[in-house]
Amino acid sequence: MPQRRSADALLERLRQQLLRHLPMAHAVEAEALCTLSLPLPAPIGPAFPPRGEGPCWYWADHPRRRYRIGLGVVHTLTARGGRRFTTLRQGFDILLRRWRHLLPPGTPPSRPKAFVGFAFAGDDPMEGAWQGLPNTLLAIPELLLESAPAGAILHFTATGRALHQRAALIRRWLRQAERLLEVGTPSATLVAGAELERVAARPDDRRWLETVEQARRQMEDGGIRKVVLVRQVTVRGDSPIREAAVLQRLGTLEPACQQIALAMGGKSLVAATPERLVSFEDGTIRCDALGGTIGRSGEPGGDQLLARRLLADPKMRHEHALVVEALRETLIPLCRSLRIPEVPVIRRLHTLQHLWTPIEGEARDDASLIELAARVHPTPAVAGTPLEESLAWLRRHHPVPRGWYTGGVGWIDTAGEGELHVLLRCALLEEEQAHLFAGAGVVADSRAHEELLETELKLSTLLQALGGSAGMAEENRRARG
Repeated sequence: MPQRRSADALLERLRQQLLRHLPMAHAVEAEALCTLSLPLPAPIGPAFPPRGEGPCWYWADHPRRRYRIGLGVVHTLTARGGRRFTTLRQGFDILLRRWRHLLPPGTPPSRPKAFVGFAFAGDDPMEGAWQGLPNTLLAIPELLLESAPAGAILHFTATGRALHQRAALIRRWLRQAERLLEVGTPSATLVAGAELERVAARPDDRRWLETVEQARRQMEDGGIRKVVLVRQVTVRGDSPIREAAVLQRLGTLEPACQQIALAMGGKSLVAATPERLVSFEDGTIRCDALGGTIGRSGEPGGDQLLARRLLADPKMRHEHALVVEALRETLIPLCRSLRIPEVPVIRRLHTLQHLWTPIEGEARDDASLIELAARVHPTPAVAGTPLEESLAWLRRHHPVPRGWYTGGVGWIDTAGEGELHVLLRCALLEEEQAHLFAGAGVVADSRAHEELLETELKLSTLLQALGGSAGMAEENRRARG
């Protein structure tokens, strides 16, 4: 975090640059968008969401020291239903035709970006814990900070109409910039080991076990080969839960995961996700096939033994192969070439190890991240297979409102490039309460109690990040019978 004097000097420098370069935008139409990108003298990081009210978007890749933090909203697009991605893409294309970008001399090449997020299902009504968030969203932040080891850039965006009130606009931008310059320190912390009470679970343990068995019987009769079941667990603490503190802990517990947060509509969504849905950059498409899970060991050499067991487990390899094959079939028509390793590797996280196959291909034509998301989502890793049959089965037998959990979240730039991650290991925060989400893939030879334990292992990382003890998930589960 910069000292007060250096922060004041930087704000004054930004003010002078805004005064110098904004006149270049005098011809921007009233309904058009204009982004002015200005370099900062040094990278910022580690970074966390800033204090204050209002919408905030956050992406962090701590190992590579890359951060994107957006404040405020200039323009939003929302959609839902079976054509939601088409609606989003068409709206974004219209927006791009009237989006102007000012890049003063000496500023490193960069593109303005928008936040993208969407629910697992296009017909999800976003009720209950998810009320107040749209089903599918593209939002352009008023200020966007991008920081990497090579340097940092601030993107200032406004409508042409707002640019006519230049003095007021600069004052507001500088207030927002001051918040962004304080992102190096979490805004609040939780007491270590804070007491968290589990107050609700949907479905409860009994119903979960019954649903796993019901799914297995369906697989024996034919029709579906895999289905992904989800649990929502609600916990309550004795003080407000602050997203910056949770993200700081998630960064420590899961440093290899993408840290994501969204504050909007009076709620905060935080996540540490290990799975890339799709990225598109310089003509290259990348996806992660993640499926097949085992725990970790505290014993010397124990992780390696468990990893070998995971690689040799026919049930886990089958579950993983379903994800790889579905992505292969989806990507072949979209790619000139496709590279898929024959054998998965191990992705090691805080409490779990996953089978992971990174997939990479060269796009055939002018692709767009939104179009790719429409083709790829949902994968068997979060839905099941065959896709339509598994989705129909979930609607009939497992109507747990997922909201954005197992949907996608990320960013897209003005060239249609960007990246989206599957929203996993996530918590929805509301004051002292948090709604946690975890899931498990069920195949014909799954064991119901093992699948339940897998969800508890996934929940344990979130509970630690919220301030609870590492073993709280299992202890509370047993206490409630």
